[in-house]
Amino acid sequence: MTLRLILGLVDIVSHKMPRFIVFGNEFQGKVRDEMLPLVLSRIAESINENDYDEMDDLMTPYLAKLYKHALADLSAQGFKLRLEIDVQKTGSIDDYGLSKIGDPEAYDYAIPFPVRNSKYATLRSTNAILALTRVQNGRQTQNGSRPEMEARTRINQWFALEFGFVVNANVKVDLYKGGRIVDSDSGMMRIPIAVSSPHYSDVLSMMLAASGKADAQAGEPFRWRVCDLFYIADWNNANDIAKANEKKNR
Repeated sequence: MTLRLILGLVDIVSHKMPRFIVFGNEFQGKVRDEMLPLVLSRIAESINENDYDEMDDLMTPYLAKLYKHALADLSAQGFKLRLEIDVQKTGSIDDYGLSKIGDPEAYDYAIPFPVRNSKYATLRSTNAILALTRVQNGRQTQNGSRPEMEARTRINQWFALEFGFVVNANVKVDLYKGGRIVDSDSGMMRIPIAVSSPHYSDVLSMMLAASGKADAQAGEPFRWRVCDLFYIADWNNANDIAKANEKKNR
């Protein structure tokens, strides 16, 4: 009950702070209307050119790895992809803002779910996710194989922001092999995309970095990176969880 109350308080605070205090009331609209069309255009170009450095610059490491792996597979089969994205309208009721509190490792999909789940417990509300560090009590299980995990957890103050959007765009995809188009598709499409900030040791550090007032020792310079596109990161994480649960229930 106490943790739920804490999460409820975080949820209320997260709805207004720090996104509106630091970025202003029009922030999400500016990201949606000004940043996303440019970012999607650059991502399309990086895919067309197999520009992995550009992907690393635009995306979080995990998402960039997924797309680079997919492009490498296509290339190994002799295919080349060409993608065009022309954003038409970006407003959507599906847009969201999310505060992510807790150790960055808890949010790193590159770490297998069983490993993350053994270290962290998570609670989620409309506007926030709280990752709690599990604490070992030192006692052994009945067969002595591993320490038991206490029910209590520890709150870590690390903080990051994530925003999700759905944009409408004219999309054209051509698949080439041997210099010839072997498949093609085009049309209006709803593109889900999410961007996230770096993780900071606390809310104040993030706010200072975002406002440009933090010194060089305060942590990573503030910037937005695409953390999901077409739900590929969420889908891979959900698949990882399903496989872990299936193995556990055997």
